[in-house]
Amino acid sequence: MVDHQLTEPSGARRPRARRWVVAVIVVGAVVGGGVALATRSGDHRVTTPQPGPPLQDAPTTTLGRPVATGAERWAPMAASPLSGRSDALTAWTGKELLVFRGDGAFSDAGGGEPGRTDGAAYDPARNRWRKLAAPPFDAKPPIFGAGYTSAWTGKELIVWGGPEPKAAAYDPVTDRWRELDAGPLEARVDVASAWTGKELVIYGGITHAAALTYEDEEDGDDDVPLDGGAAYDPVTGRWRRLPHSGAGRVGATAVWDGTDVLVVGGGSASAGSGTNGRHVLAWNPARNRWRTLASAPFVTATSVVWTGSRVVAAGYGHDMTSLRTFDPAANRWAVAPEPSKLPAGYRGRSELLGWSYPDLVWSGREVFVFWSGITNPEDPQPLPGLAFDPAAGTWRTLPASGLVRRNGSSSAWTGTELLLWGGAATTGFTSTPYADGARYRPGAGR
Repeated sequence: MVDHQLTEPSGARRPRARRWVVAVIVVGAVVGGGVALATRSGDHRVTTPQPGPPLQDAPTTTLGRPVATGAERWAPMAASPLSGRSDALTAWTGKELLVFRGDGAFSDAGGGEPGRTDGAAYDPARNRWRKLAAPPFDAKPPIFGAGYTSAWTGKELIVWGGPEPKAAAYDPVTDRWRELDAGPLEARVDVASAWTGKELVIYGGITHAAALTYEDEEDGDDDVPLDGGAAYDPVTGRWRRLPHSGAGRVGATAVWDGTDVLVVGGGSASAGSGTNGRHVLAWNPARNRWRTLASAPFVTATSVVWTGSRVVAAGYGHDMTSLRTFDPAANRWAVAPEPSKLPAGYRGRSELLGWSYPDLVWSGREVFVFWSGITNPEDPQPLPGLAFDPAAGTWRTLPASGLVRRNGSSSAWTGTELLLWGGAATTGFTSTPYADGARYRPGAGR
């Protein structure tokens, strides 16, 4: 998953950086189509889109998943060479789960650890990890130094960000990084990003300096959300600027629906710093234009997935016993049916669900929903999970995973099983990251 940052309740504080929501949109990161890459090193030209051949369509996350025939089960993942972390950049390559960067431990009283800079790849066929080659990025990033985003192109993992923006591409076949043109954007964090099948699109955010000097809610206009962004084409090695949408966003999520990049939630510059941008923004790459779609029925989106026909979103600020769905063709939001059976220990405990920052993973049939809540590292609880079938409107409870409750995990659907690794237990502004994981295979008929 891309670098998630979690939004805290109004008035809350975190040392040095605001905890906005940033999607890691696994949708774009894990299912990009293959392309041939040829980057022109040092080419900083920003191009205006010209008429040309149709865009390459990115495969949707509807994977044509075969019906499972074995027994439903969880199994532990092999021990990882990585230290515990949450909100890491994540991609499924078709063979390996890539986990790169991420946040370490932090506390309101004692500060926190510098962000992680290393990465590893997990091969589920062999149940093995391997370390990634050292990247050409900063060796000692600042604490809470969010601001990196990524996309899987089908061949390479493209990573962009940092206090002085850099871009690089990682090839898992050769285990090598190569530096790319960093593009025209100034340093920024908490961006919305998505992979279209042709371009990495980066939009919005706030300046890096504003995020790292954030102290309280009285910091004026330093953290006003940015408007505009840029898109990188790895085939040509060129960037092009996005036009302004008229409503900058910070901490928004973004997803590619096959036609438009949809930007959901986040703080809106047009509404004032830190307030909700309720309307969905849609950017069309062929026309290089924005349009405004229906207003979302929640404060902000903590996680979204694309099913091939609609967005399924977990919103912040309402009872998380239900999800929201958005049909861009009809331009309409709907409330998903509430689950008929909540995980054990959650019945009648809606306060545990209201601030739970769920992680969503789309399998091609179901949305896996993992509620984390404000957790306590000293009082571990099981990580509850449900599966929602958007076609049937039905829910089912997942068996125990063996993992304790957490948020910000790296997750991916491989085509046959779910991988879930890392994340952190959080109490207030104290976080304890984990370095364990588990893999889930649906049962017969799923």
